[in-house]
Amino acid sequence: MPRKKNSPKPQKDPQIVKNAELISVEKSKDAREKSNLIAAWVVAIFTVLSVVFAVYQIYLGFQPKPIVDEITVSKVDLMRNYTTSIRSFSPPFFDGTTGIISVYWRIVISNIGEKDFSVTKYDMADKSDNSPSGTYYTGIDQGLFSCDGKYTYYALPFTVSNGGTTVVCLKMGLVMNKESFNLASSNFKDSTTVSFNEIETFLRSRETDIYGNKIQIISADSKNTYIYPALKDIREQLFVVNFYTSRGGVVHRIIGYYLCNGASELQLSTPCILSDDLQSFKTPVP
Repeated sequence: MPRKKNSPKPQKDPQIVKNAELISVEKSKDAREKSNLIAAWVVAIFTVLSVVFAVYQIYLGFQPKPIVDEITVSKVDLMRNYTTSIRSFSPPFFDGTTGIISVYWRIVISNIGEKDFSVTKYDMADKSDNSPSGTYYTGIDQGLFSCDGKYTYYALPFTVSNGGTTVVCLKMGLVMNKESFNLASSNFKDSTTVSFNEIETFLRSRETDIYGNKIQIISADSKNTYIYPALKDIREQLFVVNFYTSRGGVVHRIIGYYLCNGASELQLSTPCILSDDLQSFKTPVP
């Protein structure tokens, strides 16, 4: 039988092939153009953001930094040789009449910041446990004075230069124990002519102090040694004194007769620690 010849493969139309190739090239070109356009947009957006960020940083660099007044109380001393006065006082919830004795506290206010500041205000409160007089009472705040012994009124506001200090004397009324008040007022008919130290010395000779703490006297070689109660048993008032500046600075300081820069006889150098809520105290016990 004669062999069957294979049929020839159909030939593609050259024009169709050429058109397909052109279409493929155009699609590839469009894809590259879109890709390049997207990349260009990304670069442009990134550049704009970089410029905006740089400008913002420059703007921040030229903005004035907020000034924070750095105020502190670097020292407190009880001015024992300053003249004093005693007046009668009947605090609420107190049996009978006692007295308020005036004392001067020498307070050193320091500026540890970079700018001068003005002290515009101060206040104080009695924060003692079981205070007989309450948080605030008539006669507690008797004003600010110069510490040169002339008792010149120190007016607010006053300026403290950067790195400098200002010394003021805060006159404060302490509430005396009833028996101590009776002893002092009977011995000193005119208390305005004597110093606080003289009244202290007199009361100590009677084995007590302004708060009625019992003091033991031991005499030897014509010298007296005074034994005070344990710190945990000492009765006294503890005050919080606050100073404020015009730009929102504030400093809190505890002041007490024995603790916190008080009586020199006890030689206490450990400062009291004031809690953040300004309501309670921790008094160190050596």
